[in-house]
Amino acid sequence: MTLTSKPAQPPALAPSGLPAAGGGAAAIRSRLRRHSGLVMAIVVFGAVFGWLNLVLAKPLGYYDFAATLGNTTTLAIGAMGETLAVILGGLDLSAGAVISLSNCLIVRGMTAAPGWELAWTLAGVAAGCIADTCDSSRSWSLWRRCS
Repeated sequence: MTLTSKPAQPPALAPSGLPAAGGGAAAIRSRLRRHSGLVMAIVVFGAVFGWLNLVLAKPLGYYDFAATLGNTTTLAIGAMGETLAVILGGLDLSAGAVISLSNCLIVRGMTAAPGWELAWTLAGVAAGCIADTCDSSRSWSLWRRCS
């Protein structure tokens, strides 16, 4: 580079932070590649509910979607927590067991005595906290012995 030449300009960036694509189709392909996990989840979700709609005697409705989302919320929150643990460098597989323990306790109590929903919910949360604390302290003591 001489004193009279201009420095090379960096490539133009699109609002998404990716280099601007040449045409409309290339930009769509670039966005689809970037969000391939989300696209795959939407495709699988659509395929599963489409198959269920064909197989079931009655077409799917609002209640079916609401019940499915309500039943999978705990699993989704647990999966996000596990993902965070793996990203931070740890691998704590006990979270699934603790979530299952809490869910079983809450469901068992909710069906046993009407009017005690809050108490059974707090009992499930307490059981999960105690189980995870015991597991964490056991893991900590094993780690200290090994190091």
